[in-house]
Amino acid sequence: MRPSPILYILIAILLLLQSATSVSFAQDEADSLVQKKNKLFYFPIIFWTPQTRLMGGGSVGYTMYKSVRDSTPSPSVVSVYAVYTQRSQSDITLSYENHWSKDRWHFQTTGSYTEWFNLFFGIGNNTTDSTYEEYTPKTLAFRAKLSKTVRPHLQIGLVTEFDYSRVVESEANGYFENLKIPGEKSGFSSGLGASADYDSRDSKIYPTRGKYQQYSLIPFHATLGSDYNFVRFVADVRQYFSPFENHVIAYQAYMSLIGFNPPYYKMSLFGSDGLMRGYYPARYRDRHMLAFQAEYRMPLFWRISAAGFGGYGDVAHDVKDFRLQELKYSVGFGIRFTIDQRTKSCIRLDIAVGKKSAYPTIAIGEAF
Repeated sequence: MRPSPILYILIAILLLLQSATSVSFAQDEADSLVQKKNKLFYFPIIFWTPQTRLMGGGSVGYTMYKSVRDSTPSPSVVSVYAVYTQRSQSDITLSYENHWSKDRWHFQTTGSYTEWFNLFFGIGNNTTDSTYEEYTPKTLAFRAKLSKTVRPHLQIGLVTEFDYSRVVESEANGYFENLKIPGEKSGFSSGLGASADYDSRDSKIYPTRGKYQQYSLIPFHATLGSDYNFVRFVADVRQYFSPFENHVIAYQAYMSLIGFNPPYYKMSLFGSDGLMRGYYPARYRDRHMLAFQAEYRMPLFWRISAAGFGGYGDVAHDVKDFRLQELKYSVGFGIRFTIDQRTKSCIRLDIAVGKKSAYPTIAIGEAF
């Protein structure tokens, strides 16, 4: 049985109330950027859903500077996120980020282990809401990126990805048992490629002006140990304007194109808490995805602000299959609570609707 959206709203309110403990974390992190002091931060997590039952855990991180006189303005950051549920589900992520040589070099890596309940609706853009399968994959993932600033705002680099996924629970006579889905039982994918990033935003946490563009091309091949041969190209383009003081207009154009035959867990995924809100996470999946969204952000009172947003997008097996009249929409509004007035980091609660769909989300930071 799929959970009611009302349940998620109640969970979101609970999270919003308990997240007040993160104020010290956000303030300490902001202070560390100014005073160049190493700081420890934390964020506790506890809530309940029908799929997980009671869940508990948290996020712990540490910001580090080489020395007070270090010429590199950005700190190194190591963080751990871990949650565990009554149904023995777990999600653990370790991240590390380092800058050196006056921020000319940047290294970022993330490793994760998850064993988590999911819903699989099939592959394609015409799958029905009433036909889905509950399944639990066990996944190990590793990502690393090394980049260098070659001119103002522009970085180029190398990026690598490794993923191992195995379905440990699925329904009898369901998709994974009856259909030939790439990666349906288990699979390993590994890729090595290139990336280019352009970032002229005035802030990475709450941008009000500037551009952000990210491009990556990653081949996955058997020569790298991959069980599947495919190539993925991703373009993420964002623009920010400020028509009035403390008001922001933002838009994002996103494209994911995958050639050949990727496993189901590496396909382009439609629906998330940031892109195409209003749909269950990974509600649709296929080789290719196109999406566009825009958002208007404005202050209300005290630390409370609001946002209205809308977007269009879809997935397709071939690029020629995209149809303008068949694109799926996403529209909604949200409330933000600012937890750090200096950096304007926030907790957001968004309520969005899509094509025969509605889904509320809560997250830290703006959607894009």
